[in-house]
Amino acid sequence: MCNRDARPTHESHTWRATGVGDDLIKIDPDHPDAAPGTYFVSVFGLQETDFVLEAALKIVDEHSSVISLMGG
Repeated sequence: MCNRDARPTHESHTWRATGVGDDLIKIDPDHPDAAPGTYFVSVFGLQETDFVLEAALKIVDEHSSVISLMGG
């Protein structure tokens, strides 16, 4: 996942998950690269597969919110 490049790769990304099966990427709002804007997600696998991408929004206060992306 990346907020700098529209085509994140294995080498060029901001955040990534490397688990097998269900996995989760959680972006800490205090992370220096976390910023409002567009985030791009790439999914890579060793074989053809299906996946689901979910986003959850949490309102922290009147000035900020958190979006959680989950895939599996």
